Amino acid sequence: MHLTYIAAAFTSVSVFVAASLPAPLLERYRERLSLETSDLALATIAYFITIMITLVCFGRVSDYLGRKPVSMLGAAVALLSCVVMINVDSLGVLLAARALHGIACGIATSAVATFAIDSAPPYPRWLAAATATGAPALGNSTGALAAGFAAEFGLAPEVVPFVGAIVLLTCALVLLALARESVPRRPGWLGALRPVVALPRSARGLLPGALAVGIATWALGGFYQAFSPTIAVHSLGTSSVLVAAVVFLSHQGAYGIAAPLSGLLPPRRSQRLGIVLFAAAACGIVVGLFSGSTPLVIACGILAGLSQGAAFTGSMRLLLDSTSLEERAGMVAAVNLIAYGGAIVPSFVAGQLARTAGLAPASILYAALALVAAVIVFSPRPAPPGRS
Repeated sequence: MHLTYIAAAFTSVSVFVAASLPAPLLERYRERLSLETSDLALATIAYFITIMITLVCFGRVSDYLGRKPVSMLGAAVALLSCVVMINVDSLGVLLAARALHGIACGIATSAVATFAIDSAPPYPRWLAAATATGAPALGNSTGALAAGFAAEFGLAPEVVPFVGAIVLLTCALVLLALARESVPRRPGWLGALRPVVALPRSARGLLPGALAVGIATWALGGFYQAFSPTIAVHSLGTSSVLVAAVVFLSHQGAYGIAAPLSGLLPPRRSQRLGIVLFAAAACGIVVGLFSGSTPLVIACGILAGLSQGAAFTGSMRLLLDSTSLEERAGMVAAVNLIAYGGAIVPSFVAGQLARTAGLAPASILYAALALVAAVIVFSPRPAPPGRS
């Protein structure tokens, strides 16, 4: 099963590499296509909405068709999205590419993530949850940095990074073809396409805190994805795409590092410590943007990523400990659905605020979400069933 685990983990990372490549390049697209800042927020919203639709409709399909074919579909859609990105010449094509990214990432955060959880080695016990939550962050940070380097050194940044992602995704498809299925195929997959949010009863006592963490942290992730280039240009005074990539990497890269490290702590402690530090970091980002301090924005971005990794991975570990194998795909899809859904409204509001008042006032919204999440996490909740 180790080859299967490697194939699933590699596929998850590769899909998010492809999806994150446009993030530091959005300012270039805005200038080349004569777009508004709000159009960049619209591209992010298109990405989130298609992720949500995919999670609702495809979240349980792998329970019936198997993890392997659905994972291969996700990799194939991600590959197609890279082909479309190479040919972006209007806002409509950009939105279509981001929609394809959303479909691929929706499959990656449900079927592919569950495939990795199913096939992960039994020890260390935290590896499965760390892979499910950390692989997207590792992919996001790698893709953003690759695009930033390509732009900084004139390596056809709107073409070469996407060609590289196509190579990665082709390798992922080969690995998946060699992988072993982790669940038996059974009839009823058409019924599984019916939109359902599957929340196992055994995990419902844990959901308020987990979902609050997911919404607050993924909302800030959406902020970095949509506005890293704009932060670099308008708030930090540089047009360097590499700096935009570093701003994005400061958050997503740290998240990818913290996800496995959080396994050193009990899951509830990881969740609580993480959300407290995340709230402090979100407030620090607000201060940094208002003061125009590049070091403070990057330092707080790193802290936000580290603490998000701890908080969200701890939350996912609590949920996985309370659900059965048959419930995993639906539960993972539901949690990610609600987290991504919670990020759409802040992204839309922030886009409007950024157009009229600037990014610094818009960032206050994310700090407020983080503080509310911390309050919810520390509210009295039932102890999780099963092991901890």
